[in-house]
Amino acid sequence: MEGIKIVRLGRLRFVIGGFSDVCNFIVSRMIRGTPGVYLPCSLYDFALMSKDDNWVHGYDTIDYCTTDGMPLVWFVRRFCAAPSNRIYGPNMVEFLLSTLPPAATHVFLVPSQITKKQLNKLLCDRFLEVKITHTRIVPKNHTSFNFARGLSFIMKNDAQVVFWIGIGSPNQVLLAKRLREAFPKATIFCVGAALNLLTGVKPMAPKLLQRLGLEWLFRLVVEPRRLWRRYLIDIPRFLFQAGFLFLRRLFWS
Repeated sequence: MEGIKIVRLGRLRFVIGGFSDVCNFIVSRMIRGTPGVYLPCSLYDFALMSKDDNWVHGYDTIDYCTTDGMPLVWFVRRFCAAPSNRIYGPNMVEFLLSTLPPAATHVFLVPSQITKKQLNKLLCDRFLEVKITHTRIVPKNHTSFNFARGLSFIMKNDAQVVFWIGIGSPNQVLLAKRLREAFPKATIFCVGAALNLLTGVKPMAPKLLQRLGLEWLFRLVVEPRRLWRRYLIDIPRFLFQAGFLFLRRLFWS
């Protein structure tokens, strides 16, 4: 497809390009009946992979990543010689829900009752074309999620199945791995906080902060207890390690 380029960054394969080009690439694969696992990716995902080898196997399940974070967009533009736009998770979800085949069965896996309630309202108000939907709350210990019982209705449905996992990394990629094993023909989106942001359960950062790559600061101020380690320890440690390896290869290779 014109307007996109496939780039590998470490273990992950990215589809990069303009927003509509990337989203239409995903839609075209689904129309052809090609299953896939997709992840709007940020630096935190790379930090997780460098932190724990056990999580790498979950990320190996991902077929294509998109550039959800501005630092990744800047990196691709600078070092991959390819035009790239930010594929912001909430915007991608909106686009795909308005574009995907209407006969598909959509299963939303969300972190809380309030997200479930607000999401069902959003679907009724804005996405009437999404006719067959199911919303399930995923327990914090997602390994206790019983697919046979909780998703038994899928076994009786021959329609295309689309999973939307909105529980954040690394849990969402580990859950995607289990879903792919159980439903190999399904399409799976690991969309993190996108469902909470779309429904207003959590506030979106102002557009200016997003463009400046400072959305992380806004989120840290809003949720300091949950995100302080991510933004003040995990990501800086990954950047230090990556920078050190880059300089070592540059000067000592």
